[in-house]
Amino acid sequence: MYKRQLVVIFLRGGADGLNFVVPHGDDEYYRLRPGLAVPRPGEAGGALDLGDGFGFHPGCAALMPLMKEGVLAALHAVGHPDNTRSHFAEQDRWELAHPSSINGSDLGTPGWLGRYLAESKPRGAIRAIALGSRIPRSLRGKVTALALPGLDQIASRGGDADLAATLRALESAYGKGGDGLKGALSGNGSSTLDAMERLGQVAANPLELKGNYPAGQFGQHMREVARLVHADLGLEVIQAEINGFDTHQNQAQPFNQRMRALAQGLQALRTDLEDRLDDVLVLTVSEFGRTARVNGTRGTDHGSGSCLIAMGGAVRAKDSAPRGVLGDWPTLAKDALQGQRDLRVTTDIRDVYAEVLTNFLAVPTLEKVLPAWAPQPLGLVQAQDHHAPGIPQPKKPRTESKD
Repeated sequence: MYKRQLVVIFLRGGADGLNFVVPHGDDEYYRLRPGLAVPRPGEAGGALDLGDGFGFHPGCAALMPLMKEGVLAALHAVGHPDNTRSHFAEQDRWELAHPSSINGSDLGTPGWLGRYLAESKPRGAIRAIALGSRIPRSLRGKVTALALPGLDQIASRGGDADLAATLRALESAYGKGGDGLKGALSGNGSSTLDAMERLGQVAANPLELKGNYPAGQFGQHMREVARLVHADLGLEVIQAEINGFDTHQNQAQPFNQRMRALAQGLQALRTDLEDRLDDVLVLTVSEFGRTARVNGTRGTDHGSGSCLIAMGGAVRAKDSAPRGVLGDWPTLAKDALQGQRDLRVTTDIRDVYAEVLTNFLAVPTLEKVLPAWAPQPLGLVQAQDHHAPGIPQPKKPRTESKD
């Protein structure tokens, strides 16, 4: 059975990619961010060196073993063209990834993951779960996704897997509307009832986990991801999120807390995935980066280019060497900045989605999922087997700067 599962983590608010994956080899970074720039590797509180002039934020220490293992890679200067710097507009564009969303939100357009689910062959009655109180735009479409704040909210009071109690708890957990339980049940019949019963069993019988998950909602959600992956429900997509990245003022401390939570949550998840890592791909996204220059309140404002990370067996190169930081680095020189204020976007997020869809999820054609899009190869996600047609890999590393 084809068991691959995509886990998307949305860093909402516009995560500061320049302090996440630090370009410590670019002197302009320190000129633009006095008092906010992460010091160079080897200095107190310095970046964790990844080579080629880049390093992780010191709060991301838990990611370093994954990078050394070769199952994690970063991609810099990624985003959408003609960025509006609006949270709502840009979150829609990242989650829709459709031409109709470029010049305005089309409320009738299914999300990119919703379009994928509509075109792929189902592996189970429950195909997608959003960990939270709502279904994100990315998962909306013909195939109903479940929005679950947590598995504990659907566990039966007595700890058993009684089907009626599970269904009542599910209905209470996320409502009766078109995206609710009745919407999920209509048209799916007994197979969905069986899947709901299985989900209730998962909730009532917690998996023994080994990972050291951080306190807070994100740590809990990563625990849920581990449990859902091991449950073999036929799930194809899980989406989670972290809020609080809109760091206009006094950025350092809250950003550090979120970096630690993200890194520790992913490290714990990797521990609990064990040999299932080859069947899981974790991808972080955020609607935009932050301004290259620190503002007057020790924070950063809405920007353009940012970074993302991917974790999983599909990231691992054939020689298992550390992947490091990929992407065409445009530099932070004044004449290279977008509008003389932002990191310029050199990789369109739709190229990332295309590589995930083709090389990991084995989508044979992108026409209906990413219409009118001709993807460029990135080398972030490796083609896994003969099921995946693959996007040709770049002939040389994409870490080279454009002149």
